[in-house]
Amino acid sequence: LDGNGKIDNNDQTFIGTADPSLSFGLNVNLNYKQFNLGVFFQGVTGIEYYNSYKTYTDFASLWPGTNWGTRTLDAWSPENSTSTIPRLTIVDNNNEGRLSTYFIENASYLKLRNLQLGYQLPAALLKKSKMRNCKIYLQGQNLWTLKNSEFTAPDPENPNYAFPIPATYTLGINLEF
Repeated sequence: LDGNGKIDNNDQTFIGTADPSLSFGLNVNLNYKQFNLGVFFQGVTGIEYYNSYKTYTDFASLWPGTNWGTRTLDAWSPENSTSTIPRLTIVDNNNEGRLSTYFIENASYLKLRNLQLGYQLPAALLKKSKMRNCKIYLQGQNLWTLKNSEFTAPDPENPNYAFPIPATYTLGINLEF
């Protein structure tokens, strides 16, 4: 960065941004007769994360003797010279895990946070059972994620861990007497 042809501490700068330029959401609730549908989408854009997960998927030299990510199968070689993944080696001669722009990725995403489909039993049926209200529903959370194709970790909301935020499913009934 300083133009002297030598890489040292004078070539460091701040990279990436953990603050999104835009956070957004959409909450929709629809009712038709006894049915209701609730949908909630949430997302962020303009965010760049340091994705340390790439040390597992792109560098065999940083974790010798362990299983490597499938991305290493597409690593640079003379036959695969257009790959963006460094060549395979089990010796870390170049301090490959050091902080660099290689690990900065666009972490923008859109998620389907919540989807709920419910059915409200008719009032006439409830009178016979002495209930005031009965709703049966099926709900799912964290069902779908649309992420930037450049982001290589499983979940941009959880960028430095190998596991995405799990989807959960609930079948429920709300009763009022």
